[in-house]
Amino acid sequence: FLTLPCDPEELVALVDSSIVRHLAVLGSLTERERTIRDVASIRKLFRPRALPETISERAAAPDDVHLTPKEVDVLELLCKGMTNASIAAELGNTSRTIEGYVGSMLRKTNLANRMELLRWAVDMGLVE
Repeated sequence: FLTLPCDPEELVALVDSSIVRHLAVLGSLTERERTIRDVASIRKLFRPRALPETISERAAAPDDVHLTPKEVDVLELLCKGMTNASIAAELGNTSRTIEGYVGSMLRKTNLANRMELLRWAVDMGLVE
């Protein structure tokens, strides 16, 4: 699952994990070689410009961000890898409501996507 706008690092990680799963089920070596070559081509698309390694190399989130208790609940579940739908079921909300909480947290922190939000949460000690 990838939300837009997406972070190039997030896309590369998603492609990598898909390739690993794909390679596990491939039977012929020629298909594996072709897949590896295709992945290398995809990675080249993201290498011409340097990708930031950390959030601090991008626009850093403010230190004084105030999250509501519900946003903290959503953030904790996001960090466990749950989808919006599963978070909604866990908290008794709709997926759309969870999207709203995530969007609100992204605006408050001035971050671009869920991965940056999760990294920020860990860096701030909000989640383990």
